Amino acid sequence: MAASANPEVTDVCAVCGAKSNLKRCSRCQGVMYCGREHQSQHWKQHKKICRAKLAARTDESNTQTADEKGHGSQSRGQPSSTADLLEREFDERPLNLMKPCQTRTKDLDDVAAHSAGKLRQDGFCVLDGLLDDDEIARILEDVRRVDGSGAMKAGELAGGRASSDDKEKVTKPTVRGDRIIWLQGSEPEYPNIGTLINFIDTLVGKFNPYFEGETVIKGRTKAQVACYPGNGAGYIRHVDNPGKDGRRITALFYLNKQWDVQTQGGNLRLFPGDKDQYLDIAPLANRLLLFWSDRRNPHEVQPANDMRYAITVWYYDAVEREQARMDKVHEDMAKIRGDIALLELEVAKAEKERVASELDKKSKSAVEKLSDEELQAFACMVRGHPDPSAVLTEMGLITSIQELLLATLKDKGLL
Repeated sequence: MAASANPEVTDVCAVCGAKSNLKRCSRCQGVMYCGREHQSQHWKQHKKICRAKLAARTDESNTQTADEKGHGSQSRGQPSSTADLLEREFDERPLNLMKPCQTRTKDLDDVAAHSAGKLRQDGFCVLDGLLDDDEIARILEDVRRVDGSGAMKAGELAGGRASSDDKEKVTKPTVRGDRIIWLQGSEPEYPNIGTLINFIDTLVGKFNPYFEGETVIKGRTKAQVACYPGNGAGYIRHVDNPGKDGRRITALFYLNKQWDVQTQGGNLRLFPGDKDQYLDIAPLANRLLLFWSDRRNPHEVQPANDMRYAITVWYYDAVEREQARMDKVHEDMAKIRGDIALLELEVAKAEKERVASELDKKSKSAVEKLSDEELQAFACMVRGHPDPSAVLTEMGLITSIQELLLATLKDKGLL
């Protein structure tokens, strides 16, 4: 909730009628409460109105030009209609903010031991203060430059075992409303993003001894630089790696200074163990969130009311990644074999049709060359016989010649 600044809002709590210490709903800005308890209590009645008003505000904001906004508009993944927005189903229970597990040291060996232990124990780990403030400022400057370049595109949803099939990718703002770009970390125009990626690589690279062979981290994806542009953009509950594509650890680094999750939203809501319990992680600058990428950690990015930046890298488990690659090879080979079998059928069909056409031509030519005396002779042999084709078969004539010959005899009135 945010302090009241809307003269159209009645300055009393919608539940108890209190007139002091009021705050308004940060999503629709159309109703007041004296505290979060009454806001939660009133949500069942307020939900539909809240969503409709927020949708109307989003539609209005999407009519502004990119120059007016300073960033991309509808084409970059913001909700485009009331219908789209109302399709969203975020978990709207009260905030349950967790405290980070600070290690009180920046020694990467100690941080790695702590982080790997928390992953094994809890399935996730939150670290704060790993970098200096000036480093964060430089990374954020790089991210804002890449965002301003227009190179970021609407986030896609991908299917397939390796999540790499372009035909299965689709953008759907009602599901995820960010815009993204993939960077290797070696791009000379964004050196500070590269420095961050190298730092995370170095940290995660120290985890293997602590996993005791249960997980062997080897390799990673490119880094996904993501911006949620406000106006309620988020990403509904999902699992990063539901299909065993090899991704084992999700590493999320946040870059949002002076972020107030109470008014700006945008927290990551984590459902460890895929249970009804949840934890909220605020996307605060200089915060690194690590968690298992598979079904152990469904999560969502709750609607963000302001510009929200994050950089994500996924690290592969060597065994699962190799198995995913082999499965993909088998799937590709099965598809190739199917395509070849279909091609062979088409070739066989075409060859059969070609041979039949040649036979028809030769049969037609052979019948046309018969003299009237020869036709009379054939007519005498088959006339009155119950099965003329049987007579011609006994003479060794193929079916195509038989059919043409009998048709010719009938046309000439010989049968």
